[in-house]
Amino acid sequence: TKNHLMSRFIYLEYMYDYADAGLSSSSSHGGYSVISSASKGTKELVCIVMDSAYENGVNYSMIDAQEMFNYGFDDFSTVTLAKQGELLYEVKLKNQKGKSTLLLNAEKTIKGIVLDTDMEEHGSKLNEIIQKEVLVEEPVKAPIKKGDVVGKMVYKYQGNIMGEVNLIAETD
Repeated sequence: TKNHLMSRFIYLEYMYDYADAGLSSSSSHGGYSVISSASKGTKELVCIVMDSAYENGVNYSMIDAQEMFNYGFDDFSTVTLAKQGELLYEVKLKNQKGKSTLLLNAEKTIKGIVLDTDMEEHGSKLNEIIQKEVLVEEPVKAPIKKGDVVGKMVYKYQGNIMGEVNLIAETD
């Protein structure tokens, strides 16, 4: 599906080079709206603009979408929060002969997005801007098998949940 962000035939002023899909609409109740996706490098974004204006021959839903895409592409970076198999937490283990703790790993790789200004200010010290919350009932009671889900790690950025990953047992 195409909208004016992708059309090379009419309304060239709304053309957005990175748009790859979208749909626009207008109604007396909903104003001018557009939903579109765009890809640039490794980033893929979705944009939804609703109830925008059309004034003096200008469809502001298209302009708003372009500005939102530019903001997403230009002002944010993707960061890896945890890699699959990475050790994230050590928990007390109960009822396991000869073993008092259990190592917990990330079940899968998880990524998030942060503002570039935060990346520039804090560099590689993501723990200064991303909070981690471990959700595990301690102590964990044996028997536990390698790969069992024991809890989860929740990642927060600017007070909002940006992702979570299951914590799995590293060993039996």
